[in-house]
Amino acid sequence: MTNLDWFYKKLLEYFSKHKECYRNLFMPQSAIIGSILDHEPTQEDRVLAQKAFQKLINDEFIFDMNGDKWYTITDKGKSALESSFHVPRHDTIETFLKEYDLHSRIKSVSERLFADTHYKEAIQASLVEVINRVKEVANYPKEKDSTDRDLDGDHLMNRAFGCDGNNQPLIKLNELKDSIDKAEQRGFMNLFKGIVGVRDKKAHLNFIQDNPYMTMEYLALASLLMRLLDEDFIIKFNQ
Repeated sequence: MTNLDWFYKKLLEYFSKHKECYRNLFMPQSAIIGSILDHEPTQEDRVLAQKAFQKLINDEFIFDMNGDKWYTITDKGKSALESSFHVPRHDTIETFLKEYDLHSRIKSVSERLFADTHYKEAIQASLVEVINRVKEVANYPKEKDSTDRDLDGDHLMNRAFGCDGNNQPLIKLNELKDSIDKAEQRGFMNLFKGIVGVRDKKAHLNFIQDNPYMTMEYLALASLLMRLLDEDFIIKFNQ
């Protein structure tokens, strides 16, 4: 029966028999996965193999031999195979999602994508959810032109959180009673503006996001921003 541990060991054995393997050969659609199975790989097989490959990198059993994502087995990996090793146990994304209390709306849009190793899409979905929540809390502010479109991007964040000059923010994250409060409000505004740029890049550029730990940190950031927009927190400062 195939599982993460099985693929972990089988892929390490594969590396012990081949001099080097390019990173893209181990993407979920790879025919190499089929070469270590006795059947046509299912979607679940592909996902498990991708997780196992990333885990081998994280555990330093394989390494990028020339800085161009060409991987080979390490001495540590060879020793592990020779000693009939037990697969090291580390937190998986499933463990993370169970133990870390992500905001419910972030978890709902990203959990399945993350578990299936669609990391770019998980980040994108979580950031879009935060931006949509800003629109909700700010009561969908409009462009000041003839289009009457909903504000989005930096314009949305400036209107929702901006507190400089005569600006009155639609969403106050503190009492704004002094310069320190305003500095904090401005700092949070810039965090929200930052995720707009990340959302736009991940939406418009074709690239691979393959680091589960970095992805977890993106989700944690999105979760934090969602908690700042939770009803009880907002009501405290927005009577």
